[in-house]
Amino acid sequence: MPNPEATVLKTLLGRSPRTEALIDGQVRSDRLALDFDDVRPTTNGFPAMVREMAYDFGELALLTFLQARAAGKPLVLLPFVAVAEPLHDYVYYNGDRGELTPERVAGKRIGVRSYTQTTGLWVRGFLEDDHGVPLEAQRWISVQEPHVREYREPDFLERAPKGSDLLQMLIDGEIDVLVGLQPAIAAQHPQLRRLFPEGAAEEWSRRTGILPINHMAVLKQSLHDQSPEYARELFRMLSESKMLGMAAGSRDNWPSGIEANRRGMELLVRWAVRQQLIPEAVQIDALFDEVTRGLGA
Repeated sequence: MPNPEATVLKTLLGRSPRTEALIDGQVRSDRLALDFDDVRPTTNGFPAMVREMAYDFGELALLTFLQARAAGKPLVLLPFVAVAEPLHDYVYYNGDRGELTPERVAGKRIGVRSYTQTTGLWVRGFLEDDHGVPLEAQRWISVQEPHVREYREPDFLERAPKGSDLLQMLIDGEIDVLVGLQPAIAAQHPQLRRLFPEGAAEEWSRRTGILPINHMAVLKQSLHDQSPEYARELFRMLSESKMLGMAAGSRDNWPSGIEANRRGMELLVRWAVRQQLIPEAVQIDALFDEVTRGLGA
């Protein structure tokens, strides 16, 4: 039975092999009780998290956290990666309209849910740094506004008409490339092809030593100020849940801690500045304090 004296935290956390044991109650705490809000997809809860401070704890896109931090939102970052994916595999074009390669996307219409979606940040960086397509030659079209209200989108961004469906726009030829499409959904449309070649994500990660980070854990600042033990206990719970979710003998491809993720975070910050997503670069150590800096060390 949960401790009736435990502090209840309203929580936004997506279900995955890393979090399943925590959500299902296999991992518990005598100090904290997590009240999970079943929002699907989890990203739908991000606006409430950064605009209304509606959650005490949960996962948040790393880029959204950086934008929220720039806007003065009282959130604390924990060095636990909740979502990291091979994002080269989430970019598609319509093969019925001709062959397309990453090097030939200059001037093409690239659809993305929001310009501030972390997946889009990574893809813009891949195109510029690895395939020679500068940001200025990329034509981005979005359908949603940023999670952080204070952020002002760049002038070059185009907004599709309200109610537009990006997948249908790709099928109809209204956009040339779609970023952020789940491979399982793309497989239902045989005319859709991956923009990046098979194995590109694995090759990029081997070469750079980075698995692109999407979401990390965050905690409300007021709770962190109340007790540093909250952050330590939450990190313990997340770490135990992750270990339970890993197959026996499997390799942990999403390690925790600052040093294990420093290179990926530094690259994300550099690309975020280049893409006018955050106003200035920030040192990775400055994103953490004395308590959170030691988690996972």
